[in-house]
Amino acid sequence: MTPNVILGYRRKSVVRDKTDTISIKQQTEDCEAWVKLYISEATIEWYEDVDKSGRTEKKRAGLAALRAAVARPEVIGVLVWSFDRIHHNVHDFLTFLNLLETLNKKFIAVKYGLDTSNPIGRMVATILMAVSQLEPDETSARMKTAIKYRREHLGRHWGPTPFGCDRDDDGQLIPSVRGYWYNPLTAEAKNGKVSPGEQWERRHYHDALRLIYKLYAGGDYSYDTLTAALNKAGWRFTDRYSQPRLFDRDDVRRAIAYWRLFRGELPTGKIQRKSGQILAGGHDPVLPVELCNQVGLVAAKREKKFSRPTRLQGRRVYLLSGVLHCAACQRPLKGATYKEQGLYRHLGAKGKCPEKWLPADMIEAEVINHMVMMGDAELLEEIRAEAERLAREVFTNSDTGQGILAELDRQKERLKRLEDLYLHGDIERGRYQARRSEIVEAIAKFENELYTTNHLTNFNEVLARITATLAQITESPPETQKGLIYSLFERIEVAGGKITRIVPRPWASGFF
Repeated sequence: MTPNVILGYRRKSVVRDKTDTISIKQQTEDCEAWVKLYISEATIEWYEDVDKSGRTEKKRAGLAALRAAVARPEVIGVLVWSFDRIHHNVHDFLTFLNLLETLNKKFIAVKYGLDTSNPIGRMVATILMAVSQLEPDETSARMKTAIKYRREHLGRHWGPTPFGCDRDDDGQLIPSVRGYWYNPLTAEAKNGKVSPGEQWERRHYHDALRLIYKLYAGGDYSYDTLTAALNKAGWRFTDRYSQPRLFDRDDVRRAIAYWRLFRGELPTGKIQRKSGQILAGGHDPVLPVELCNQVGLVAAKREKKFSRPTRLQGRRVYLLSGVLHCAACQRPLKGATYKEQGLYRHLGAKGKCPEKWLPADMIEAEVINHMVMMGDAELLEEIRAEAERLAREVFTNSDTGQGILAELDRQKERLKRLEDLYLHGDIERGRYQARRSEIVEAIAKFENELYTTNHLTNFNEVLARITATLAQITESPPETQKGLIYSLFERIEVAGGKITRIVPRPWASGFF
């Protein structure tokens, strides 16, 4: 008999100045311990991506290989340490979860003890993924504020240190003193010690940067010919591990794009796209100012000569794309811009439908307001009630579950009788409060046991995160708002500019 296999996925994030605090080792140990405890008959088959972002699936070979393997008959599901290891994007996660459900595979997140093979797990997994997208967005917002301060008040460049540069004790850019050894007889380049008696030359990266500017400023070299000339002459670029390697075209292109930075200024935004303003830098020129100016003139002339029309940047995010439909003809509505106004109109042929387009701002505001109202205190109790209902469905056939539910019901009945006694004046306030605290504590204990039986030990924390996220949705970035809308609603129908019908996703049906 073929043994059961669970596909484990582990990812180490891209972090500039520190290693990812959630190491590959920790993910592995926690996941293996969980499987040993709860699925002892299964073995883990590991897939991983190192120094890869979770915001997109692009360039994640490990995740692609896992996707290709998940349909194998011996595979029972996918195991991760936490949601953010596999996805930060709500749409991508739900698409992946739908794939697993179609294949009848489970999804397990060890950090939250979630197993999507039961209704509670599916419900909470969807909610948690929706709110988890907000966390990296909030971190990004805080980072942008810090970067803005460093740029505008300290004149400090932010980002990877450009080629040919180092940083002083204050973090400002200075010419690099680092270099490598080059052997002109063998064209070998390396760091470290060299053998005595061999013909090695000491080369410096800043000298290579200066040569790039000198040759390009003459106007006779393109990026490609300049790259070839540098490599032929023994000049090398430094990779992320400080090892010398051959230049490629992008290395040269990026170096040229930094001509304002190298003359002592501080471009903001995307330097290579020339977005953002130019600030006074807090560093001295890294290269001669006149040389940088000449490079800037040559680059501007070539850009004007070879420029092509580009797609508009900063396009509007249409929050309801994929869920908004016309109530009259049932066709989907898509976002469109007409005379700088955001609209939703029929996707494809309109036919004889009497409904017209509607303003995007108006209908989106109505949906957002609806979600804000969901974030009040009542929602917490509704979700708790729904979770309890689902728990009863899951554990009714379990002896352990039946015992917990029976005791939970008994304690709740005790609380109701105590409140009736207090309301009728049959018990004094001090005694009432003492007995009430005792019963509430017992209820919390049995609720915790109920969710622990399902390996969901932090359900109250989950509920708090849900309501906190919905309460601040108006301040969230558009992509986060869109992700939350997509996670809650399967379909929204409109007619006459008003919402006429809301179809929630199955996990959220109890809240509408």
